[in-house]
Amino acid sequence: MEYGEELVAACADTGADYVDLTGEPEFVDLMYVRHDARARETGARLVHACGFDSVPHDLGAYFTVRQLPEGCR
Repeated sequence: MEYGEELVAACADTGADYVDLTGEPEFVDLMYVRHDARARETGARLVHACGFDSVPHDLGAYFTVRQLPEGCR
C-alpha cells in the first residue's frame, strides 16, 4: 500500500480510470471505502483484481459452466 492508495486517490480525484491486478481484499475494500464516492463524482472507474489473481477462479467458473447441459447455461 506504499504507493497504491496515492494512485487510486489521484485517479479518483482527476476522473482517470484505475485498473490493477491486486489480490489483497483488504486493500480493495479500503480503497472502496475511501475513494468510491469521489470516483463516482468525477466519473473515474476504479477496477481492482482484474488480473492474475482472479484468472484461476474465472477460468474455473467458465469451464464449470461449459460442462452444464445446453438448457442450463
